[in-house]
Amino acid sequence: MGSYQPELVKNASDGGIKLLLAHMPILRSNSLTNNKLFANYSPDLILSGHDHTAEIYIRSRNISNFDRYVPEKKLRLPISPDHPIVELQSPT
Repeated sequence: MGSYQPELVKNASDGGIKLLLAHMPILRSNSLTNNKLFANYSPDLILSGHDHTAEIYIRSRNISNFDRYVPEKKLRLPISPDHPIVELQSPT
């Protein structure tokens, strides 16, 4: 194994992104638990599973509406604290 050591990033001002891993899709749910996740972690990219389909969700940082895409073709998704939140749902 190499010498790479991952580090926990508390804010992404150093040029990194905040990644959140979740079993259940996050952006399409407006639950209290998910709202707390956003308040505590403010992720830039979310990787989730649960469903048996691949989908991409994109949500503005200041409203709870989201767009849903089925990955049928190549998409260019900028991921940073300055762009909308992106969730990639992988089929399980």
